[in-house]
Amino acid sequence: MTYQEALNHLYGLNRGGIRLGLENCSRVLDKLGNPQLKTLTIHIAGTNGKGSTAAFLQSILSTAGYRAGLYTSPHLIDFRERIRINDEWIGKTNFVRLVSQVKTAVSQLGIPLSFFEFGTIVAFLYFFEKNNDINIIEVGLGGRLDATNVCQAEISILTSIALDHTEYLGSSPEQIAREKALIVKDNGTVFAQLEDDAVFDIVRQIAQEKSAKLFRLGTDFQVVPRGGNTRFQTIDFLKGSRKIRDLKLGVIGKHQASNAALAISAALELKRSGLEISDQTIRKGLETTRLEGRLEVAGIRPAIILDCAHNPHSVRSLTQSVRELFSYK
Repeated sequence: MTYQEALNHLYGLNRGGIRLGLENCSRVLDKLGNPQLKTLTIHIAGTNGKGSTAAFLQSILSTAGYRAGLYTSPHLIDFRERIRINDEWIGKTNFVRLVSQVKTAVSQLGIPLSFFEFGTIVAFLYFFEKNNDINIIEVGLGGRLDATNVCQAEISILTSIALDHTEYLGSSPEQIAREKALIVKDNGTVFAQLEDDAVFDIVRQIAQEKSAKLFRLGTDFQVVPRGGNTRFQTIDFLKGSRKIRDLKLGVIGKHQASNAALAISAALELKRSGLEISDQTIRKGLETTRLEGRLEVAGIRPAIILDCAHNPHSVRSLTQSVRELFSYK
């Protein structure tokens, strides 16, 4: 199988459309030894901000010297962007080999997989083979029935909750919040950016049922924007008596301050659990984070901005940011 043949096989699975549910993915992974259960994991769900939060967190962890896997979707240019270790894409040779391995397992079991299920299994196998210290896994759609929810994450992160994919997740923010919050695992830890009290109550109920610790941005920890320009911004992070001031983010947009705060909180929880993560590591990790297609300034005179906002909530964040950060004639 060539690289193009491997891609063709994956994209051929798109004809089946979106398929929510864990049974098929679980059966294939069970046959392959359940690699998703063998590495410390952080699971991230939310309407917007998942990819940015994941990128901040991976940058912090790789700066700390850990081997950090990152699984995100969709990709911009090349499928291999979805599966990274310390920001290095999966190589073509490994990709082809693992696609062939999963294809064989699927054939032996006689189980159909969707495009996303297949890619998720490839990522879990690759991360296990490479002996990662930690995996950061972004939900594809929703949470409860998303293929990534076969992992057992010690830490869950919930970014913003807004109306999107209502045909699959429900017609109200409360219904969508329930779908996304069901990534929370028993006795886990949850960090959440939930401004709406009714939405937060849904998440709090689920956390209580799971005996999980829940920390809310704006209540249990805070982020204070300090200014910036079209190249970077500065924030302060506060949690109880803990203060990390003048943190420089290598990305722009006020919404990214909240995403960074979620990543910092997760990193500090990992530190509390025994990982060696210093304030200086957090500082450098945030500053060196780069995000293609998120308020990315691709040119000047005239300014050219690339952004992948794709629903009303993200478009509002985009338009607010470009009004505030750029001047117009």
